[in-house]
Order: sequence, then structure tokens, then C-alpha cells
Amino acid sequence: MSSPHTTISMPDQDLIRQVAQRNKTAFNSLYDRYCQLVLSLAWRVLSERQEAEDVVQEVFLQVWREAASYDQKRGSLCAWITTITRSRAIDKLRSRKSRRIYDPASEDILELDEQLPDTRILQENLDNRILLRGAFASLAKEQRIAIEMAYYEGMSQTEIAEVLKEPLGTIKTRIRSGLIKLKELIGPSLGN
Repeated sequence: MSSPHTTISMPDQDLIRQVAQRNKTAFNSLYDRYCQLVLSLAWRVLSERQEAEDVVQEVFLQVWREAASYDQKRGSLCAWITTITRSRAIDKLRSRKSRRIYDPASEDILELDEQLPDTRILQENLDNRILLRGAFASLAKEQRIAIEMAYYEGMSQTEIAEVLKEPLGTIKTRIRSGLIKLKELIGPSLGN
């Protein structure tokens, strides 16, 4: 079994291997390393501290159970954990919204019909997503990663810089130049 000091300085790949072998000390180190990031991301999605803390527990329980299934070839440990976090937080958000929306006593068919989106709007949204996906794929890999972490994973630029071990200025430049390129590529198609 590893000592706490050994696991604290251990690289992510070694740490997750130890967790997969059910090393509780390694798990505690992994928790300490990523807890704030997981809580921050969950809180950004949910805007409720208690629910965000619940997500933290769910995420680390899943990490403990599925540590052996982590595949380094598919992405960094941080990306894996933030993906789990985002999924869990979004699931909780959907659950909250479905609980809030469904009230049989006040359900009114006319109100439901008024809330349904126009099919033209749905098609435009689909077209815009396809356009965005194509433009996004044309960005440099470093720009895509920084933008994904900022906008899809909800990380701050400082957090991104820490995770990627890059200077903050570099991250800001990648995000800014990537967004400018997206605007150049998409703007004309959207009439902007």
C-alpha cells in the first residue's frame, strides 16, 4: 500500500491504476486532487450547493467503481472525471426540471401546446448545430480543447491553465482566437 506522501505526488495515470486496485490511500489522494474541480463544475451547472455536493459523491463513487475501465488513450484522467461530472450534473438538472414541470393538478393541454417549438425553429437549430460542429472541427486541436473545457465543461481559464499545465495567457489566446475563427466561419452563414 502506498503512503499518503507517495500518492500525493503520483502522476494521474499511476494514481488511477492504484485506485483500480482498490487502494484507498490513492483514492483519497485522487479525491483531494479533483474534488474542488468537480464541485465547481457541478455547482456551475446546478447553482445549488447541496445538489452539487451530491454530484461530487456520485462522481467519486463512479470513479471508484469504474477506475479499471478508465482508458488513457481516450483522454486524460481530468477529462474523464469532468465528463462524468458534467453527465451527472446534467442528469440531476433534468431530474429537477422534470419534477418541477410535472404537476397533474395544474396540467393544461393548451399550455403544453403553446410550449412546443415550431418545427422550423427545430430545423434551424439542427442546421446551426451541424454548421457549428463543422466549424469547430476546423479549429486547431489546442483551441478546440481550451474551448471545450471552458464552454462544455464549465471550467475557468485559470482551471484550464492548471489542468493543461500551460500559461494562463496562452489559454486566453487560444480561446479568444478560436472564438474569432468560429465567428468568421459561422457568421456569414447566420447572417451576422
